[in-house]
Amino acid sequence: MDPKAEEKPWISPYAYCSDNPLNRIDPDGQSDFENQNGEFMKHIEDGSNAVYQQTGSGTSLHYAFEYYDSSSGGSNAPDIKTAIQEQQILNNGNDALQEKFDANGKSTGTYCNFATQDVMATVESALNNSPSIVVGGSANQMSDNIAENPNYTPVSEAEAAKNAQNGGLSIVTYENPAPKGHGHVATFSVGDNTEKGEIANIGPKKFTGFKSLNQSISSDKPKKYYVLLPNLLPTVTVTASK
Repeated sequence: MDPKAEEKPWISPYAYCSDNPLNRIDPDGQSDFENQNGEFMKHIEDGSNAVYQQTGSGTSLHYAFEYYDSSSGGSNAPDIKTAIQEQQILNNGNDALQEKFDANGKSTGTYCNFATQDVMATVESALNNSPSIVVGGSANQMSDNIAENPNYTPVSEAEAAKNAQNGGLSIVTYENPAPKGHGHVATFSVGDNTEKGEIANIGPKKFTGFKSLNQSISSDKPKKYYVLLPNLLPTVTVTASK
């Protein structure tokens, strides 16, 4: 009997690979992603035994680390690049985060702050919810709140881009000083997402998706860049198959 059967009570403890040996066999370690019902959605070959499940709803829909499937043969450490990559994809497909319009065709708002907070929440869950790296508030407020969070450090644009290329969490913000102005916040793309665009952007409809930095925040607007401190991130050791 599976010693971790209590973690998935809806699956028979005697069902090898959840009755799906073609997709669930994993000798080298692959992060698994599941929907809210715990149903398998996707493997990412990254050497990690981490299993993530969708949680929350609406603008708060995100992946959360569930447990390590130690039978997989990989490392019991999360690959943060994978976690960020898949949450960015989930954000892009989450209708609740997309721009909405009223009966007159006027935009009722965009949700870049929630999208960024969802990425933060996914990463935080993989860090065993400690330290606290989720920063709340509107986009304007998040710019200041990130600066005040000791788990982030300000960097240059080049440093933020390099950190993302290495699979770390990099954030760009624009704070609008105008009265009641709307700022913007977004995360740098990581992993396979970098081939689609430098920034995983949620904003006006035509600029939502994986875009360039200047498409996400125009070149004439002052930007600030932050990265999650690299020493907070675990290291995944890929185990070679025998």
